[in-house]
Amino acid sequence: MRRVRLPRRRERRLITGTFVAPPKAEPITVERSVEEGLLIAQSALVLDVKNQIIVAALRHGDDFDAALTRQVVRTELLTLSTEYRESADRLAGLAAHALTVRARGGGEPYGPADHPTLMKRAEVSRRMADTLRERSTDDDYCAQICERARQRAWEDVGDAIEARLDRLVRLDAPREDPDYPARRAERIATFLALDLGPLLHDA
Repeated sequence: MRRVRLPRRRERRLITGTFVAPPKAEPITVERSVEEGLLIAQSALVLDVKNQIIVAALRHGDDFDAALTRQVVRTELLTLSTEYRESADRLAGLAAHALTVRARGGGEPYGPADHPTLMKRAEVSRRMADTLRERSTDDDYCAQICERARQRAWEDVGDAIEARLDRLVRLDAPREDPDYPARRAERIATFLALDLGPLLHDA
């Protein structure tokens, strides 16, 4: 019996194009790291001062004192500066020790290859410490942080008051009123004479 030879199936080659390596990412500079770090520190500072304003107003019944709040900002800036200075010293110490390590292992987290990175991190922390200390003596900067914190505190308290008042007075479909957002401050101001503590407690 004659065997029938089937035609060989030709393999189709998948054309994927020519591989082009992505451009090498540029290392983040010390200057950029410092800039980004300062933005993060500033956001944390505004949040912390805002919380202190709210606690002083609701728990202790203290009126907002701009001069006192600016002093709080200065104190917090100096505290942050000290923390970054300590971090810089610690990182510099780790970098120096890394040069003495022959090979990783034995509980050593860093080796000679890590020295440049550790020194860079130490420099970033040192510059941030210096900048934060300088800003603690800048009246305009402290005033800006103070005002931002005050506005954030008022927004948080206002939102809490409005949420509580909406439940207390049981407004009839207030969100359908096109003028509802515009009268927000007016509604809040109407109830400023009330004891805010109990209102916020259940908000």
